[in-house]
Amino acid sequence: MKAILLALLSTQALANTVYVGDYSLYDSNTFNNVIVDRNPRNILSTLKNLDYSNIDQVILSTGVSNSCSSYKIAEEQIKYLGSQNVKFIVIKNNSCMGVDSVLRRSCNAQKNCTYKELSELER
Repeated sequence: MKAILLALLSTQALANTVYVGDYSLYDSNTFNNVIVDRNPRNILSTLKNLDYSNIDQVILSTGVSNSCSSYKIAEEQIKYLGSQNVKFIVIKNNSCMGVDSVLRRSCNAQKNCTYKELSELER
């Protein structure tokens, strides 16, 4: 994963949107600039290591569906992105009972966050 992240960050012509999170959601033939990880803690680390100066938007799959008990880390991801000068979309979680409403509230508390179904993303 670090190699993918370094390659992405070293690219001069970084596209405006970066997709971060669970790889099963992102078809690399459809989406560009994908940073893949399923572990919520690793995803948070990735978010903290991004250079946001060339990024207009982040699409985030929190990875919480792979570990429902890690929803607090997903909330940290959302709060961290909320502190950055970048718009972001959090992909709705359909796997963990009750987590969806927690993540939606966390996203709604950030002025730069939108909460969407994967099917709502433009491809």
